[in-house]
Amino acid sequence: MTPLRKAMIEAMQVRGFSVRTHASYLSAVTDLACYYHRPPDKLTNEQLQAYFLYLATDRALSGSSCRLYLNAIRFFYLQVLQWSEFAVQLQVPKKAQRIPELLTRNEVTRIILACANGKHWMLLTTCYGCGLRVSEVVALKVRHIDGERHLLRVEPGKGAKDRHVLISQTLLNSLRRYIPARLAAARPSAVDQSIFGQPPRLIQRRICACDCYRPYVSVSMNRWRRKGIA
Repeated sequence: MTPLRKAMIEAMQVRGFSVRTHASYLSAVTDLACYYHRPPDKLTNEQLQAYFLYLATDRALSGSSCRLYLNAIRFFYLQVLQWSEFAVQLQVPKKAQRIPELLTRNEVTRIILACANGKHWMLLTTCYGCGLRVSEVVALKVRHIDGERHLLRVEPGKGAKDRHVLISQTLLNSLRRYIPARLAAARPSAVDQSIFGQPPRLIQRRICACDCYRPYVSVSMNRWRRKGIA
């Protein structure tokens, strides 16, 4: 590991960046160094500006991808190399604002019922019923369920912020039936582990097999719920 890479990792760690941000930022700076075949601390503003032009034109990256590269490289020069300013400008086309196509209640029901496996059904039902992201639902633990107040604690949520979401009595009853069976053979300490574990690939295959499948169905059900389907 080079001293620059180590310094960048430490700078991200002290700021509490997520693992995904670590990987994205390191990859962006590595791509920059590989493009010029030089250490990034030896590059000029003009070279950096030319690199972003290359990303937008030759590689035809989307606006969001270009902005990710910009944020990563700006962080490297300002926070790691301690540059006083970062004068590189990035101009990309505005992102098109499209209205998402929504699933009907019947389609959502058929997607969930397409999972014959009890664990897969419970995972999708919880994801949809509470408006959770995939990363959030697979991290749920027994202690996160507050049956008395009908609340579900989500930790960590997006942006490393914990939050509470409402849980219906129907879903709460389903979880109360599922959890004892899931942890029946586990050690006592297992109740503090993830209820669902890692999301199996079989879930997506089950959804694709459903006759109401559309390309966006594999996206987090949180988006459907927040658009007024629930």
